[in-house]
Amino acid sequence: ALEYDYMDTTFRNMYAGLVSFMEASKERRELLLGRRKPVFDKTILAKISQSTDDLERVAIKAMAAEDYFLLVGPPGTGKTSRALRRMVECFYSQIETQILLLAYTNRAVDEICGSLESISPRIDYIRIGSELSCDERYRGRLAENVLSPYVKRKDVRERMTKCRVYVGTVASISSKVELFQLKSFDVAIVDEATQILEPQLLWVLTKKSTDGKQAVGKFVLIGDHKQLPAVVLQSKEDSEVHDEELRNIGLTNLKDSLFERLYRQHLSEEDSPVLDMLCRQGRMHPEVALFPNQTFYGGKLEPVGLSHQLEPIECPVLFMPSSRDKESMSGKTNRYEARMVADCAEIIWREAPESFDAYRTLGIITPYRSQIALIKKELQAKGIPQLMDVSVDTVERYQGSEREVILYSFCVNYRRQLKFLSNLVEENGALIDRKLNVALTRARKKLIVVGVVDVLNENPIYMQFISRYYSSDLDEIS
Repeated sequence: ALEYDYMDTTFRNMYAGLVSFMEASKERRELLLGRRKPVFDKTILAKISQSTDDLERVAIKAMAAEDYFLLVGPPGTGKTSRALRRMVECFYSQIETQILLLAYTNRAVDEICGSLESISPRIDYIRIGSELSCDERYRGRLAENVLSPYVKRKDVRERMTKCRVYVGTVASISSKVELFQLKSFDVAIVDEATQILEPQLLWVLTKKSTDGKQAVGKFVLIGDHKQLPAVVLQSKEDSEVHDEELRNIGLTNLKDSLFERLYRQHLSEEDSPVLDMLCRQGRMHPEVALFPNQTFYGGKLEPVGLSHQLEPIECPVLFMPSSRDKESMSGKTNRYEARMVADCAEIIWREAPESFDAYRTLGIITPYRSQIALIKKELQAKGIPQLMDVSVDTVERYQGSEREVILYSFCVNYRRQLKFLSNLVEENGALIDRKLNVALTRARKKLIVVGVVDVLNENPIYMQFISRYYSSDLDEIS
């Protein structure tokens, strides 16, 4: 018990998830282990096949699923702003349905709140969390603020029971045991589900309500296994030991998300009713989307046809060669790339300085903190105030973000760095670089990549990209 008190919050929640899993009903355990097939209302299959709208088809499937539904949302397909919102609208239209909305990060929860606020007529929802981690636009929806007018416990209980939609991070919801003593939920929708490890989600999905039944009925997992997964800080040796221990209780691998495991389970099934994919993307210009679409998504992504996707853009994707920085012993800085990126940023600013918006126009991605610092130093040397506010960050922190133009510095000086730069997963015999996929899909109109050619060409995916978009002419940027 003493050791348990000193566990950090994340580990404690995962530990509680495993305990909850072992205490869950046999039916729920069998479902999560893949020993029982999910139930789906097949009487509406004809209605699904007749649907010509992606969002309607997805919403129908989510409502017809009796156990769970998996939605793959590639970059720019509107999985939160459009698909999640439409599912909430449909579930909320059923008068008694109780809805729980979850995500891993508070930023993702902010996006969910933004989607909920756009629903008309407005719906009543309560957010679980603190003001420090909540965007000020949604602080009025926090439980402490919603409940502040009520003094009597009876009134608080009545207000919480009356509200049919609750939203929060997995961690914040898991810490509110009293919420599940008040009510149970017919459906839980989990956004960015591939960033959540199984034990982090198990507590919510296996928790029992006061009447002994499952506190959460069916669940919808929204994610993209081809984008960056959850970060696991565990050695291979420790992982193998823990995997053996977990097999003794029926679990096989908790280093991945539940979404990934269930997705693989249904991948071989033809037209599985519990699995679907959004294919219309509204973020990227078709030429920007071309390489990741063909390489990682089998050419299935189609542009929505928004105005920026119809613009004639000259050279929307460029790869520009840099030199190896031999003075960088660690390989985690490249002064040549830093200068190139700063030069490109200046050219982009000079194209339209009056409309340049540091938070919308330009973003810079690079893998190392030391390279981030070097790029910021080069930007500062330009003496252009607007460039000082441009976001320079890692791929991991850019997941979920977008800019009109993205500059990506590979910052690879030695071959040994290549194995740390990629995040590979295999599907149907094809390798998918999840880190590269995220980096290439943040730009709306233009993507400029810089790197050392002879090193990057050791990686077949990088070599394919370089051979298609190679250019050494700075004039092509503008």
